Amino acid sequence: MKKNKIIYWVSTLIIVIVMLLGGVVDILQPDDFASNVSALGYPLYFFVFLGVCKVIGALLLVIPKVPLKLKELAYAGFLFDLVFAALSHIAIGETTEIAAPVLFLVVLFVSYRYWNKINNHQT
Repeated sequence: MKKNKIIYWVSTLIIVIVMLLGGVVDILQPDDFASNVSALGYPLYFFVFLGVCKVIGALLLVIPKVPLKLKELAYAGFLFDLVFAALSHIAIGETTEIAAPVLFLVVLFVSYRYWNKINNHQT
């Protein structure tokens, strides 16, 4: 059981840190942000909304006693974010940029699987 909790917390903290930092960058949009994301074709206000969702989702994963549905929603939101990040880069021909979203997608699956395991949820 202890091994399962360690795997869960390590994978979850990786996802939380990545999403929290990414969300803050999306919201604050530093000077080079617009030039880095312009090729994707999304308007900048989209990233503000996405950033707020990432921050909320990250908090939902680490706050204890969060209702099951909200935690599931956070996992689903991160799944969509990472899948569509990879697909967006593929669509514009930046296939080398899909490594990070795919790697974090694997970490997300590990976190979700072990969250279910230690909480005795059916998967």
